[in-house]
Amino acid sequence: MRVLSELVATRLGAKNFAREIKTHLAEKYPNIHLGTITGDPAGDAASQTDEQTVFHMLASEGLMAKPASSNDSQIRREAVATPLSQLIDGQPALVISPSCVNLRKAMSGGYHYRRVRVSDERYEEKPNKNMSSHIAESLQYLMMGLGIGREVIRQPDVIEARKRNRAKFAEMEYDMYNRP
Repeated sequence: MRVLSELVATRLGAKNFAREIKTHLAEKYPNIHLGTITGDPAGDAASQTDEQTVFHMLASEGLMAKPASSNDSQIRREAVATPLSQLIDGQPALVISPSCVNLRKAMSGGYHYRRVRVSDERYEEKPNKNMSSHIAESLQYLMMGLGIGREVIRQPDVIEARKRNRAKFAEMEYDMYNRP
């Protein structure tokens, strides 16, 4: 899996964000057909004012979206940790382009758990909500949409086994753009 670009927006409604997504895709990937977007299951909840859901608003702009199979934070995190800790034919299973500045920042500590007590290593149960958490969680939902979290849901002991057997590093010269 290769994450080639990112689109980050603040204070933008679902319909306008859908338009931004379509523009981004048309400019960067004109020959790519977008299938279904996987998002936070909360996006399927109807608004109290007009009974519209975020997924309905995206669909009205031509983007089909579905809720992730789970919103459990451990399953979502493992859906990203799984490809980050795997090598496929000697190559990392997940590579994030240097152009994804915000996602790389989130993955480098922006997405974190707030320390509860200074005297010991105790942290809150949920991630600190900030821009990095939203960006990191979007990657989690992407991986869930690709089916990466399914095995964790079916077999909770997979998490512990994977922690013991994780690849430590990959030695390679890799160009994600396949340039000579």
